[in-house]
Amino acid sequence: MPVKNFIRKLIRRLQSIGRAQPASPQPRQSSGPLPTLINLLLQTYEDELTCDEFFDLLDQYAEMVQRGENAVALMPLVKRHLDLCGDCKDEYEALLRVLKASKSS
Repeated sequence: MPVKNFIRKLIRRLQSIGRAQPASPQPRQSSGPLPTLINLLLQTYEDELTCDEFFDLLDQYAEMVQRGENAVALMPLVKRHLDLCGDCKDEYEALLRVLKASKSS
């Protein structure tokens, strides 16, 4: 079975588990590890950057943003990684603050 088909089937199965009604009349929780895992799987694409790859491009991306260039259009994978990875987004925002402070000095 090709990997893509396996992953699609896995996602469907996880979604069906996440939608399963509890045996007792307890309120269903909308957050937790299973829904989080399902959301992360659904947001995963073949062409993504790892955190290491992101950090290799971080300076370039942040400088483009500081210059007012359309960094999102020019480097969409970096933007996608920022949208998905909180730790990398924190690093990016810290770098932007440093660049802004050094520009105003």
